[in-house]
Amino acid sequence: MAREGWVAHGITDQPLVHTHSLAEHFDYSDLEMRLSVDPSTRYQCLATVAEAVTAGQRLIAGTQNTTLFSCPIRLIERKECDRTVLRVVFPDPQGRFPEDPGCPAKWTSQLIQDSDPS
Repeated sequence: MAREGWVAHGITDQPLVHTHSLAEHFDYSDLEMRLSVDPSTRYQCLATVAEAVTAGQRLIAGTQNTTLFSCPIRLIERKECDRTVLRVVFPDPQGRFPEDPGCPAKWTSQLIQDSDPS
């Protein structure tokens, strides 16, 4: 936290990782990612977005970004505990987002509102 100004941690019983301290140090909503991929990949993807934010890029809920990864990502607002976070949502390998027909459950689960993970 001292070096980067933020920290991320995963929730062991859910495919979820989120940040802390982006609001305090960078005046930006904390981020989260809920995707059933290995924890290291989940963290690296979230770290890429967090590093863009700390470098000054502002991503907005309800928008799509095509500059950070080789595929577009979307950001949606979610409630986590007593704060609003931006969830990073990825398309499946065929380019389908969770709300698109034919998107597999592994990818549609990104939209689940998790219980309070604290």
